[in-house]
Amino acid sequence: STLCEVDLSSTLDPLNSDEIFEVLLAALVRNTNLTVLRASGNGISSICNDSLAVHLALQVLDLSRNKLTAIPAAVTALPNLVTFDIRKNKLRRAHTLYPLLRCTKLRHISVAGNPIGERRELRDKLLGSNDADLLDTLRQLETRKELMHVHQLPLMVLGDGEAGKTTLLKTLCGEKKGPNVQTDGIETKSFRLKISKSNPKAGKVREVDFAAYDFGGQRSYFITHHLFLTARALYMIVFDLTNLDHSIIDYWISSIRSLRLGPDELPPQILLVGTHLDKMDEETADSLVHDLREAYRKPPHRVSGVVAVNGTSFGKFSRMNDLCFYLTEMALRSPHIPLAIPRAFNVLRERLVAQGRERPWISVEEVKAILAECGSEADEVEDALDVIAGVGDIFYM
Repeated sequence: STLCEVDLSSTLDPLNSDEIFEVLLAALVRNTNLTVLRASGNGISSICNDSLAVHLALQVLDLSRNKLTAIPAAVTALPNLVTFDIRKNKLRRAHTLYPLLRCTKLRHISVAGNPIGERRELRDKLLGSNDADLLDTLRQLETRKELMHVHQLPLMVLGDGEAGKTTLLKTLCGEKKGPNVQTDGIETKSFRLKISKSNPKAGKVREVDFAAYDFGGQRSYFITHHLFLTARALYMIVFDLTNLDHSIIDYWISSIRSLRLGPDELPPQILLVGTHLDKMDEETADSLVHDLREAYRKPPHRVSGVVAVNGTSFGKFSRMNDLCFYLTEMALRSPHIPLAIPRAFNVLRERLVAQGRERPWISVEEVKAILAECGSEADEVEDALDVIAGVGDIFYM
């Protein structure tokens, strides 16, 4: 039989509550009718977003009296959530509440008892709000431009040498094809993709920016590449259709799946992209794509898709439009599109982007000075840099 309500309040061993809750969530995966989940008073400090996000029928979620430091990313992926209680946790910053604006059916929310340490006026307004009043307060911040929306994601492009990663990115960026030179280390590029108004997932999002990182394919670099991988990014693993090496695909999928997830992060989405379609007949390429989808779509790999392209241009038979479709769909599924951030953080972000054209680094003291100009506190530096790194404008800190 299927349950509609599960009450785990004050029932878990606080020393192992995270692990026990993850096991219980996994055990409930087949219960597609779960509408109410109560897990208050268990000392939970992190949640397996992957297991929570599958409960699409969930309407009431009570995580009060725990030790969460951020809104779990899975919460924004629950399309029917109406009531959310996260009182008496350890949310320190107001911007950790902003993802709740993505919950279109959310009507009742409780956040009192969290040590939000922002400016007193904002803290009192947020913690003194009840239910819909809090959502109205957040929407007012949007209206007054105290809260900005960013539509950008990092895109990590991995694969073996000479697979065509750089050529593919140049085509996406609208650059002219130059001589084939292997990438030395890591190179950065950026491009923008439009989103159709008819896309039901788009909401108000009309375009997405991608901060792309082209990782050199020489195997001597592979071990250092791991320093720069992040769970907030989208991933493209690029391979040559005419010279398929499963070991490279397996290596990078394993590396991505082993990334530690933060409380506001879902497992990264991965797209497999086969290049040199022009050197293979379409029937053979389609058969290869089908086999790869079947091999990699299920756990533990869980790739979002497989596409074969001629990455040299947007020609009639290049299938580059298929690649763009996959990228926009993956972006719209991300819990970070759109990403709501404080205006001061966005000012800092714009300054960093502008300054990066001349000097690709900045000191912490300079960051503090820019934030102070915008009325932010000195102890918000780490939060600001973390948010900006999450959209791909800071590569390493």
